[in-house]
Formats: sequence, structure tokens, C-alpha cells
Amino acid sequence: MLRAFFTIINLFFISFLIAQDISSLSNELLELEQHIQYKQFNKDWKKSKKSWEEKCINSKSVTDLVKLMNQFAGVYAKSSNTPQFNFPDLEYYPLCNALINFKAQINENHLDFSEEEANKWEQKVKSLIDKEKARLEKEKSKRDQELLESLMVSFEENYLKVFSGAQKGSFKEVRKETADKQVFDLLLDFKNAKESRIYVDEDDVYMFKLIFAAGDEQLAERIQEKIIGIINKHLPESYKRGKMFSGEFLTGFKITYDFQGQKFADTAKHPLIELGIDKANFDVILMITEPLFKR
Repeated sequence: MLRAFFTIINLFFISFLIAQDISSLSNELLELEQHIQYKQFNKDWKKSKKSWEEKCINSKSVTDLVKLMNQFAGVYAKSSNTPQFNFPDLEYYPLCNALINFKAQINENHLDFSEEEANKWEQKVKSLIDKEKARLEKEKSKRDQELLESLMVSFEENYLKVFSGAQKGSFKEVRKETADKQVFDLLLDFKNAKESRIYVDEDDVYMFKLIFAAGDEQLAERIQEKIIGIINKHLPESYKRGKMFSGEFLTGFKITYDFQGQKFADTAKHPLIELGIDKANFDVILMITEPLFKR
């Protein structure tokens, strides 16, 4: 027996923050159903057709449509010799794609679409895909902005305290002891940071490390630009922006800010600031290393 088009197990978790155009997609499903010749369905469809159409008209969610498309495709599959259908995903625009693919699997002799009608129908479904992608992009932009704002809460104030701690050496005023003598937690709260700690290397040099998880390149660049703006705003005299090769970062370089002394000894008496985007996961990483020559 041919299997149905859709599997409806585990569908009930689907939800979206703003409304999708469910009515339009249900209309296209109805239009497709109404253009399949009635004789291509088995006798059971006579009993369920009206009820199915009413449910389709009144559908309120992607879950509703998946169930209805599953039922519809199952009836057709049992009534014809066409191959079984596979459901590609559980989201809205893949569901639109599935509807287009479903139509493509139906025997052309079973449809009474004219070529013009078929093309118009397909374009309407594709327009729903474009509309949904725009909705998702808008929703992502909103989430990114909210995250960016939350990350920057108290960031400037905390950054100044950390940099001051680096200038004084060893970050004594902003760190607290842990069981690991090579790693310290902070007395400061960098909101929603993935990591904010101070590390000590084998030469007893202390380095502050802050990581913000962005998840994608676009958001990571926005976070980095915010941090750059705050660094530039409070950059001490004689500090200069530069870059240093580092294969772990996007573009192959990390941004640096260091003191431009006439001698290495002068430079080594001031903290080093480094900033970059991890190319593996788009984490934004800020590092501040205390002076190599402690005062």
C-alpha cells in the first residue's frame, strides 16, 4: 500500500510569533484539490470531501494544513498508481514547496488545470514562500536587535572597569578567586555573555576574555561594531588600531589596539586590546591583556 504524503507525528510543537498567511495557503490547497478530476478519487472521498473542504477553509495553523494535506494526499495515493510522496519539513515555506511538489507528482491526466491556470496557481504558492521568507527575516532582525541591546546593557561601564584593572595590573579589583588558580571569575556582570573570565598564563600574565555568541556573521559584525565604538570612545592617548594575523578569526585577522611607544619597553607597560569574530561559530571575542612589564 502506498504511504501518505505527510507524517503528522511530532507536529504539535509548531508555533510562530506573528501570524502567517494560513488562509491563502489553504485556498491554494483547495484550488489544487478542486482541479483534480473527481473520478480519480476512491468512493470513500465522497463521504469525506465536504468535511475536508470545510476544515480547509477554517484551518488556523500549519499543523492544521499538514493534517489536511496528509489526508488529501493519502486518499489520492490510494486511488492512483503514482509513487508515494515524502514530506520535506514542518515549517511554513517548506510546506508551500511540498504543495508544489505534490502537484508535480499528480498524473497530468488527472488534472483539469489549463497551462495558464497551472502557472498562475504555482506563482501564487511561490509568492507565499517569498512572503514567509520576508516575515522570517523581519522576525530575525527583531530578535537580533533585542539581543544586541541586551548584550550592551552595562557593557561600557564594565569595559572601563576591566581596562582600568588591566592598567593597574592583574585585574585585582574585578576578579574573584576560583578553585582553578589559573582562571578567575569576574565580579562584573556582562549581560548574556557566553563567557567572561580572566586567565593567567605560565608567565603570570593576566588576560581578560569576553565571548558573545552571535550565531551568524551578520549579527556578529553588528556586535563587533558596537564594541569597537565603545573602545574608540575611550581609547587612551597614543593607542592605535591595527590588525594581527590569526587563522581562527574571520578574514584571518583580529583587530588590535596597542600603545605606540618609541621603545618596546614603553609599549609593554600598557594593556593590549584584541577583538575578532571566530570563523567557526561566529562568536565575538574581546581580549584585554595586562602590561607585560607590570608597574
